[in-house]
Amino acid sequence: MRNKPDSNRKMGTVAAIVLGLTTSFAFVGESLANTITLFEDDFNDSVLDSSKWTPWVATGSYTPPGAVGSYVEETSGMLRVVQNQTDWGGAVISSPIILDNSTGLITLTMRTRTHRENQYYRGSISISQLPTGSPGGAIPESISESLTGVAHMDYDDGSLRQQGFGDGGSMASGGSAFFTAIFDEWVTETLVYDPLTQRTTYSLNGATPIEYDYWIFPLTKTTLDLWISSYGWFTGH
Repeated sequence: MRNKPDSNRKMGTVAAIVLGLTTSFAFVGESLANTITLFEDDFNDSVLDSSKWTPWVATGSYTPPGAVGSYVEETSGMLRVVQNQTDWGGAVISSPIILDNSTGLITLTMRTRTHRENQYYRGSISISQLPTGSPGGAIPESISESLTGVAHMDYDDGSLRQQGFGDGGSMASGGSAFFTAIFDEWVTETLVYDPLTQRTTYSLNGATPIEYDYWIFPLTKTTLDLWISSYGWFTGH
C-alpha cells in the first residue's frame, strides 16, 4: 500500500530504528527516501550496551530496574528477552530516541525469533513517546504514550484463542489485522508509523503490509523509546 503524498510531510525522509540488522530501508512506497537512522543495534558484541538499553521486568505494573535477574542478555549475536520466573516476563527499554523531524514516517526494522511455552503468551514490541523533559535512562510504560507496536500472541482468554503477529486489539476482538504467528523461527518484521495519519503498517517476512490503528495518541513529543516484552503466564517464554 502506498501513502498518498501529503503537503505537510517532509517528503523523502524516513526515520529508521534498526534492530538485529546492519542495513535499513525505506518502506511504504518511498523508494527514493532519505533514510535517517535514529537508533540501531546489531547485538554482535555479546555485551548489552547500557547506553542503549535498560533491562526491565514485565509484570503489568511498575518495577524498578535491578529486579530483573537474568531476564535480559545479549549473547551469540542476539538480544534475549526471557521469562524465567513464573509470571515475571523479561523486558527491556531503550534509551531516549530523539526525533529530528515530526512529520516523516518512522520505520522499525527488526529480525526476531519468538518462543512461547504455552497458550498464555502476550509478547510485544512498541514505540512510545516520552513526556517533555523526561530524564535520561529508561522510562516506565506507565508514564509514556504508546504510538505503535506489534504483538506476538498465543493467548487463550477463555472465550477466544488469540494467535498471530500484528495488532493485538484486532486479535482480541476477532478482527483480521495480523499475520499467522510464526514461532521458533527467525523472521523479519517491518513496522511503519505515520505521524500525520497515526496509522501503522506492518509487514512480516516481506508480505503485503497490513494497516491498523494501534493507539489513540498523536505524535506531539520529540523523544521516543522502544519497549520489548516477553510477558506471559507461568514461565518458559
